Amino acid sequence: MIRRTEHNFLGLPTFALNALSGGIFFFSICLGIKMIKTPELSLKVANAQLVTSSSADRLATLAIDSSAVEEYRAKNRLKLPEHITRFDSQHEFKVYLRLCWMYGEHRIKRQYPIEVIPPGRCYPKGKHWKVDFAIATSWSTPKISHYVEAKGALLPEFVNTLVQLEIAQPDIFENLSVVFGRSIPTENKVVHSLLNQYYVPYFCTLEELKQLTHLPSAL
Repeated sequence: MIRRTEHNFLGLPTFALNALSGGIFFFSICLGIKMIKTPELSLKVANAQLVTSSSADRLATLAIDSSAVEEYRAKNRLKLPEHITRFDSQHEFKVYLRLCWMYGEHRIKRQYPIEVIPPGRCYPKGKHWKVDFAIATSWSTPKISHYVEAKGALLPEFVNTLVQLEIAQPDIFENLSVVFGRSIPTENKVVHSLLNQYYVPYFCTLEELKQLTHLPSAL
């Protein structure tokens, strides 16, 4: 009797060959799926890079230099709607309310410019100072009868302005009223000197202003 011998691939038994073929088949399927997914993934990465680059370019186009922002803020920080009035301090606002009661709102002009140094070599355009309030003689005429400055604190700059005003605009100097807060700073040499003279600015406190119906005038 002759015994037939089967020779399998690599000399492996049948069950091993079946397992190997199944593994190769599964591996082929996985490899195919990966090859199909790879182009999609590459396309998504490319699209993401394109979107990111496009967004960065757009942001760079829309971006504003910080110096330009600060310049805009400096120019527009005091701008308010026309129906809103801004005052530098509560003291100035209180003086304004009292002047409105005394003369009427229509006669009061705010931040009225006054030339304190005429045009020259040092100041080709001259130098101007804006007094807080100028009071017109009537609602129908631009002529000014009184000038009022509200001062919560006396600063050296204002003292220099008084000196310049006396020289450049003596008529305005004599019809200027300075309203301080709680007390008049008599310790200042200029203020102390002016208090003892005639035809000079009128100094008073807010409480003293409330006792008046009209400001004194040198006119």
